[in-house]
Amino acid sequence: MTAKLIRNAYEAGLTMTAVLLSWGAALVLEGAAGLHTDVLVLAVALTLTLASTQRTAGTRRRLISLVLLPATAAASIFVGRLLAAHYAAGAAVYTAGMALAIWIPARSSPSRWSPCSWSPVPHCRARRRADW
Repeated sequence: MTAKLIRNAYEAGLTMTAVLLSWGAALVLEGAAGLHTDVLVLAVALTLTLASTQRTAGTRRRLISLVLLPATAAASIFVGRLLAAHYAAGAAVYTAGMALAIWIPARSSPSRWSPCSWSPVPHCRARRRADW
């Protein structure tokens, strides 16, 4: 067996362990707090999202994502309720949130958003290699 296969099997085992633990914790909380079954789906979806997006990330980035992902989910619930209650205000908050989500990555790495990020021109391909 190659080292890559062993690493993939190890990561798959860790992911399934995390999914089962989050599912079990959500099941206990569902019964104790009288919640609906959508809590189970959300717990598993959040766990799988963190597992797939943070596979190669460092510890600091994983901890930041562990805090930001549930906070983003809570904010989306707030925006959804705001849209249902006050459509104009909810639409404005949603639009501002989408603009912010696009603006932050563009500010952090402007070279990826330049015309050379998608161009097939040879000097752009060399520049892309240097950027990555």
